[in-house]
Amino acid sequence: MVSSSRLTDAVQPMSLTPSSDTHTIPKGAPVAVLQSDAIGLDQVIVEGSRSTQLREGPGHVIGTPLPGQPGNAVLAGRRTLYGGAFRHIGSLEPGNRIRVTTGEGISHYIVTDVRRLSPGDGSFVQNQGDNRLTLFTSASSWSTDG
Repeated sequence: MVSSSRLTDAVQPMSLTPSSDTHTIPKGAPVAVLQSDAIGLDQVIVEGSRSTQLREGPGHVIGTPLPGQPGNAVLAGRRTLYGGAFRHIGSLEPGNRIRVTTGEGISHYIVTDVRRLSPGDGSFVQNQGDNRLTLFTSASSWSTDG
């Protein structure tokens, strides 16, 4: 695991490569630090949201903008496995603040909604026409599949 106290070592500006993808960042590379005092969250975000990457911490869903960039930046995390980084996101409430630090700077977000979706509902990944940060995990705190 990469510690958020190593921010200067862990989160470095990445060079973006023009292509049909929006970016080329190695899977598992640290891309941001996610913090929320409301739920005691302080996690390094890695690139990718597959099990391999989520072992290192919450992951940025490839194909969505990086936090701080225009659009819907989507982050996945586990509630129980690999340290349970997102075990308390269900306790977030509208008005709570979330801070994301990347190599490009700090972005602040305010929670507007916390909801449960049906299994297989991937609508939360779609661009909503605004700038937002979407955090997701499994619905059950006992589930090992989210």
